[in-house]
Amino acid sequence: MPHLSPAAGIQGGRGAGGLSVALPLQDAERQIVKARILFALAGAGIMAMVMGTLYYLLRRMVLAPVAHLHGIAGSLSAGNYTARATLTTGDELENLGTAFNTMTDQIISGYQSALKTLAAAVEARDSYTRGHIDRVARYALGIAREMGLPPETVSRVEMAAILHDIGKIGIPDAILRKESSLTPEELEIMQAHSLKGMEIISTSDFFSSVMNAILYHHEFYDGTGYPSGLKGEEIPLVARIITVADSFDAMTTDRPYRRGMPRETALAEIERWKGSQFDPQVVDAFLRGMKRGGLVAKRGTEKA
Repeated sequence: MPHLSPAAGIQGGRGAGGLSVALPLQDAERQIVKARILFALAGAGIMAMVMGTLYYLLRRMVLAPVAHLHGIAGSLSAGNYTARATLTTGDELENLGTAFNTMTDQIISGYQSALKTLAAAVEARDSYTRGHIDRVARYALGIAREMGLPPETVSRVEMAAILHDIGKIGIPDAILRKESSLTPEELEIMQAHSLKGMEIISTSDFFSSVMNAILYHHEFYDGTGYPSGLKGEEIPLVARIITVADSFDAMTTDRPYRRGMPRETALAEIERWKGSQFDPQVVDAFLRGMKRGGLVAKRGTEKA
């Protein structure tokens, strides 16, 4: 508290008197420190608000779109070729996303053309299987959609179906076109086509997501298939789908050494081998689709 103190003195022979007001020094210093702290806190609060607003805007306008594009690129690298950028920022980043999608479409279109060329090369060597790859692809796609699989898996099913016999490029014509049953030695060479197929596509990262499907599409659900004797869910799902589609088309197509089965007979065979040669869930989806007519592919020499 301020206090009053008397003051007196002699000036020029006269007496002079008055009052002086004093504030304790420590109180003054505390008030100054308190004011400085409040000012600093207010400044820090304002700065935090400004920085928070800037970060929000930066995240929304730059960081989030960049992270989105990075995620799409990662999905494509992982084999999800249906992934596309969906930016709606209305600025250069949206333009970048559109350009990214265009580039992706062009790359995939190029690879699809390569797929068709490879498939045509396989079929050109064996006139009796002409149309086989196309039919297997349609059956397999129908199964995948009937099972409600995600778009990226459906895309892998289609790619694997087109490439599943690519390894037959490395099989001698004398075996591939033989018009009678194969000998055990010839059968062993023919069965190597799945391994050869995997080796052929392993040179491209684009096909990496379907390598195992191509390698294992002749594995049986009970473990009696080849090349590794995998069983049940050890076999990749895409391979299990290809197995059913491939087997049905083989049953219903004429070969040099036998006539193709009628459609209903082949369907009964597929159901009979459910749980042993074929995955039960895949078979159920296939039979549902065939019953509704959604998987019918009347091309080539398939028997109606």
